[in-house]
Amino acid sequence: MRHYALALALATATACGSSNPAGPPCDGTCGNGAACVNATCQCLEGFTGDGITCTAEQPSIDLANRSKADVCSHWKAGHVVTATAQFTPVSSDPCDPGVMTGEAIVDASTRWNMYRWLVGLPAASVNTMNAADMQQCGLMLGYAFRHDPPPSTMCYTPGGADAAGRSMICSVGNATTCMDLYTLESYATDNRLSHRKIVVGTNRNNVNFGATRNGSCALYATGEAPATLPAFIAIPNPGPTPMEMTRSTWSIHQTTDPLPIADAKVFDETAGTDVVVKQNLKYAGINGFDLMTPIVTDHTYRVTLSDGSTTVEYRTTPVACAR
Repeated sequence: MRHYALALALATATACGSSNPAGPPCDGTCGNGAACVNATCQCLEGFTGDGITCTAEQPSIDLANRSKADVCSHWKAGHVVTATAQFTPVSSDPCDPGVMTGEAIVDASTRWNMYRWLVGLPAASVNTMNAADMQQCGLMLGYAFRHDPPPSTMCYTPGGADAAGRSMICSVGNATTCMDLYTLESYATDNRLSHRKIVVGTNRNNVNFGATRNGSCALYATGEAPATLPAFIAIPNPGPTPMEMTRSTWSIHQTTDPLPIADAKVFDETAGTDVVVKQNLKYAGINGFDLMTPIVTDHTYRVTLSDGSTTVEYRTTPVACAR
């Protein structure tokens, strides 16, 4: 299985958690789901509040009735990049992991939560309590690209190794880019779609990042699942979906009730033709398949899973979203 990665650390403009040891200018007062930007606590994308207390917005789970304009507006906002650097070195020591910039944290969090909004899930909060360990995780990837780096690894620290074991890891030193690689991975690069499952986990919260010249790490923690969940999660999402969401393996994920264990059937309702499908994963928790026919913008595709007693069905319409 091939891995990609994401990384974070702390800076003057930093994402904050209630237990975050961030110093001035915000002195650790920012709430989960907030960032210290220009010396002011501000709620991140997907959260509302005053920066001290931020509450995750509950997106509509009626994805089929979203408008193209709404979907494309969120897609565009999720691709705004503010960081000019992923991290800032502290010294010339080769084992200095540096400090991840606050802008990079905001960008990575925004990209992650854009994908969660598309599938009908609330944003995951960011907590940078272990920022130094996350940076060390990213640095160590250049010497041992694995979740369990041995103590003999150059620049090894126990904290960095612990972070590697609890994170998605990526050989690209850009946390935001790695979020795309995790979410839009294909069956060919990860035959379990394990990173995608993490990104759209229903109870995902208190995430963190680390990014260095050697790679990046994305910590995935858990919290309380939202009170209201979609009947299932699908990539590409039901309703209007950015065309880019259709270009890798398609997948359906269980939320509460198990999925039918069956081959997926896809029908192009606009063209009136069946779509050739290559089935890859077929379990109660996840169904994954590749479309062998080119996807056409603005065509509506009906996806069906049925085992004779239980049926899951939805429609998705790929649209072109300008950035």
